[in-house]
Amino acid sequence: MGAVYWQLNDNWPVASWASLEYGGNWKQLHYHAKRFFAPVATVAYPNPETKEVEVWSVNDRRAAAEIKVVATIYRYDGSVIKSYPLEAKLAAGASKRLKAFKPAELDFPAESAFMVLETTGTAGDEEICHVNTFFFAEFKKCELPQAKVKADVVAAGKEFKVVLSTDKPAFFVWLETPGIKGIFADNSLTLLPGKKVELTFTPTAGTVTRVALPLSRLSAMALTNTE
Repeated sequence: MGAVYWQLNDNWPVASWASLEYGGNWKQLHYHAKRFFAPVATVAYPNPETKEVEVWSVNDRRAAAEIKVVATIYRYDGSVIKSYPLEAKLAAGASKRLKAFKPAELDFPAESAFMVLETTGTAGDEEICHVNTFFFAEFKKCELPQAKVKADVVAAGKEFKVVLSTDKPAFFVWLETPGIKGIFADNSLTLLPGKKVELTFTPTAGTVTRVALPLSRLSAMALTNTE
């Protein structure tokens, strides 16, 4: 199995489909590529023939995987409609359908809810941790809230820990450090109220010191707002 990836990087400032900026920083696409090319992942997709929303887990590793998946359907105010614990054993290089939501099970307007798929487990000696978000309708139709995203920064050796929190569900949360080159361990995230997310920011060598990343140099944006 494989895929042709076009295109990886730019070599001058330009708006393009590349996932790496000309200066080396990662665009949102690059973080999502890391996520959707994860060796073990869980996804949801609407089957146009049956009208069901199917949940599938995929194992691209050469070792069998044992996973636990929690599929939680949320309203856009952050309250839970229902949570479904799922388990599976996946052979090497195999995929498996874990659940098919029938239309009668999804008895809410499509634009009023979304689903988060959290996958944990092991594949050989590798630990699995994967999170995916599924929208039941197009973004422009969804009842997206105005979320207030908070970011706290703590120096940790040559790196920085950024702790994110939100008062309402926030989507494609994007962190930037204008004027400071470096890479976040993850980015373009879904944040949920009551669930803090800790990220690591690793500056490019020689561009920043332990005290040179004040909050004023960190911006946090989401699909519906800029903080």
